[in-house]
Amino acid sequence: MVIIGAILTSCTFTEKIYIEENGSGLYQVDMDLSQMLAFAGSLTKSEEGKDDSVIEKALEKTDTTFYFGQILEQKKDSISKLPLEQRLMLESLKDSRLKMIIDEKESKFIANFYTDFKDISEAKDMQNKASNALALASNKEGLASKTVDVSYVYTDKIFQRTISTEKRTKKEQQEYDKNIEEMSMFLMGSTYNLEYHFPKPIKTTTAKDATFSSDRKTIYLSFSMDEIIKNESLLNFEVKF
Repeated sequence: MVIIGAILTSCTFTEKIYIEENGSGLYQVDMDLSQMLAFAGSLTKSEEGKDDSVIEKALEKTDTTFYFGQILEQKKDSISKLPLEQRLMLESLKDSRLKMIIDEKESKFIANFYTDFKDISEAKDMQNKASNALALASNKEGLASKTVDVSYVYTDKIFQRTISTEKRTKKEQQEYDKNIEEMSMFLMGSTYNLEYHFPKPIKTTTAKDATFSSDRKTIYLSFSMDEIIKNESLLNFEVKF
């Protein structure tokens, strides 16, 4: 699940995976943040006299594709000063790209993150990478907070999507529950979709309320964002071919 550090009321995220016969493929996240743009635009109008240069800059019209191999090369000096874990995460974006379309007049803010993989196991932590790609494209060297640890398995007979739950102390769990409650309020009305394309028809799945393409090679799932914030296990499922 991709979490962006802003109010995302009525925004839509769609996670797509395209798997070829040999197990290679494409991972993609489409983010429609247009409602966030409308919210930011209302701030510039309602906060007259305040320093809103940051907001105005965020609203500049853009239609750009970012190639992270090039960006990492340009920022290599500043990135080299980051802690090892952060540096490795940013460097893992080198084969990824992000297309951003921002148009305040049209109330449009679309971001599409893409990365190719040779094996689906390479898509582990991809949601966090997408968040970091958006941060890096916004001229930030730091990392967004890690939100989830998602792994994938694909064989001739099965596909699995699994979220790992980190162990927390009682105090950490209480703080986590508090944060989740606050996030749920902000994310109410937003949706998170899954769209997975396979090279063979799906026989069965453990996914709740799944729908399929006419040839049963594509599975579709849709959840409200506040629902999965409270229960990420809803996104754990298995497909059998």
